Amino acid sequence: MLDRSIRTNVSDEASDVVTYTDENGSVFTNTFDPLGWKTNVSIVLGLGVVGTTAQSFQFDCLSRMTFARDSAGGTNADVTMVYDSLSRVLEESETY
Repeated sequence: MLDRSIRTNVSDEASDVVTYTDENGSVFTNTFDPLGWKTNVSIVLGLGVVGTTAQSFQFDCLSRMTFARDSAGGTNADVTMVYDSLSRVLEESETY
């Protein structure tokens, strides 16, 4: 794999990193909701790099993550979380 040892990022007016390029040339484009929570990541992998190409996240009204998805090609790995009134995780389920 190519290791250029250089990272670059572009931030928006809220200081959220909207685009990030890692040392291997993979480009991550982040999307944020109005509260500043990252909701989606689109990944263009660098030459010779394999792995995740997209991620998505969902949050409830208390800003707790309730769902996360990691996609690589046509395969998804999902995590769903349920909380109690004190924000403790009661259930966490994973599907592949």
